[in-house]
Amino acid sequence: MTRRGLYQGAIFVLGGLIGAGLGVPAAAYLLLGQKKDEDAEGWIDAGPLQALPLGQPTRLILERQRQDAWRRDVEKAPVWVIRDGDAITAFSPKCPHLGCGVSWSSEEKVFECPCHDSTFARDGKVEGGPSPRGLDTHETRIEGDRLWLGPIHEGEPA
Repeated sequence: MTRRGLYQGAIFVLGGLIGAGLGVPAAAYLLLGQKKDEDAEGWIDAGPLQALPLGQPTRLILERQRQDAWRRDVEKAPVWVIRDGDAITAFSPKCPHLGCGVSWSSEEKVFECPCHDSTFARDGKVEGGPSPRGLDTHETRIEGDRLWLGPIHEGEPA
């Protein structure tokens, strides 16, 4: 083997290693795509039913793991849940007017928006203020003794 042949072989091997080092991750990304959170449009475990008092609006903080190709994040989202026997209603805490957070007033027995004074009945319907519709609701289902919350649907127009 000549010196020239040795150098050509070494350069060929080095180029192949560099190409594989860059090409394999790029090919995996293009073929497999970014990982998506399976729960992004799906259902979230909201916890045991026994933790929800009967007839009392309860604020829960839901946690959802979101993962893209490199990062894993935990999103926290509040939700208002009311349990009446077997019936479960889950409301988004965002006022449909401008997205402010609503809170439950146990004295007035309504959900109140502190920004523009919209009020919502216990069933989520608009009682007053500038809100264009009632509170948005989550789909709900019960599996065993656990509550699961699904996609959000817009509330009824005012």
